[in-house]
Amino acid sequence: MIERKVKRKAYPLEKLHKMKGKGDVFVVGMVSDVSTTKKGHKRVEIEDEKTSITVILMKDKIARGELPEDILLDEVVGFIGYVSNSGDILFADSCIRPDITPKAPRSIEEKIYTAFLSDIHVGSREFLGKTFKRFIEFYMKTSPLRRP
Repeated sequence: MIERKVKRKAYPLEKLHKMKGKGDVFVVGMVSDVSTTKKGHKRVEIEDEKTSITVILMKDKIARGELPEDILLDEVVGFIGYVSNSGDILFADSCIRPDITPKAPRSIEEKIYTAFLSDIHVGSREFLGKTFKRFIEFYMKTSPLRRP
């Protein structure tokens, strides 16, 4: 889904070390850890089925709204950025999240009524028999399902 949104194939995390010092690298993974560095940048660990890498989100890019502040554990995200010279860190330029298309609520023409009751305590000393009986009488008078 993320690859379709970006219109390119994600680079495997296990081969990221081959991209040392390169930019515009696209990776996808599941977030396994989120923390903040001493300098205030966000450190995100992402993993796929074979390995994991560290992605750094620079605080100035987060402040400008170029990168998200809210990264959740177990969230699947994509990052585009440049790989460190050591090949084990990706410095994110952008974050891609899958689109979740909201479904339109289904509706019907007929009106539906619902009454939710809980903790009635029928049979208990706590049971409020008179109050419950008044509720049932009220419901039977006002219910659209009542019989004439």
